[in-house]
Amino acid sequence: MGAVALNGVFVGLIYGLLAVGLVVVYRVSRIVNFAYGETGMLAAFVFFQLRLGSGATGLRDHGILVALPVATALGAAIGAAMEWVIARPLRNNPVVNGMVGTIAASLLFVTIAVDRWGPDVRPTKPLVEGSGVKVFGLAVTPQQLLIALCTVAILAGLSVLYRTRRSG
Repeated sequence: MGAVALNGVFVGLIYGLLAVGLVVVYRVSRIVNFAYGETGMLAAFVFFQLRLGSGATGLRDHGILVALPVATALGAAIGAAMEWVIARPLRNNPVVNGMVGTIAASLLFVTIAVDRWGPDVRPTKPLVEGSGVKVFGLAVTPQQLLIALCTVAILAGLSVLYRTRRSG
């Protein structure tokens, strides 16, 4: 029972980060972005392809030091493009127009992903490996520790940004 509750805490941290991201995107664009998840999906697929390599396309494993910055830059570029192509032109129109624009982008991203990578599940290497630690007799994996560390860092960074910057 304790292991299930502990896993629930880390899944909750991920859901919380996703919710914070949605709020940040809305605060910037003033449009509900229905392509938010698909933007992350495309970045994740590029990360996995660079991280795992692919014999069919001639790509090799570039390692995390290449895959993570490239995937992050791609996600940021897609977000910026959506801001320029959808959010800004539709900001002063009825709210539904922006929502329809992001739904269209969402469908486009899913179509691209299925066409490029297909529907098959492909397991990947963990970002961090090791035995983890014991907390109250429960095993906390290195991946869970990474989730907690990233959550604290992202929330602290956003807190500082919103408290110290006029744009926040």
